[in-house]
Amino acid sequence: MYLKVLLMISAVALVSSCSSKPKNTSLEAPAQTVTPTQTEAPAKVEAPKNEMTCKRDKENRLLEVETVIPKGCKLWYSRYETKNVVATSVLGISYCEKVRENIRTNLVEAGFECK
Repeated sequence: MYLKVLLMISAVALVSSCSSKPKNTSLEAPAQTVTPTQTEAPAKVEAPKNEMTCKRDKENRLLEVETVIPKGCKLWYSRYETKNVVATSVLGISYCEKVRENIRTNLVEAGFECK
């Protein structure tokens, strides 16, 4: 019985080892098919067209709404020497303008003059 099991395992191993693909022995490189991959183009940014400067004594704050193509926006807030994105949208610029107006209201309440 033991001999039958051993012969059966050997036969299965022999059959499975012989079922590999034949090797390519030619000197030519195998032809490769290249499938183009569709990548999404990065969003383009237009120059900021909505800038607002708020001043109080020697302090300055800058609020910029930047339009992102195809549609969308970024709201930049600058104070001292730092510039950060505080709001973004991919649906249009109305959200960024709304947030800019909220920040402007807070700055005016803090004594800034915005133009």
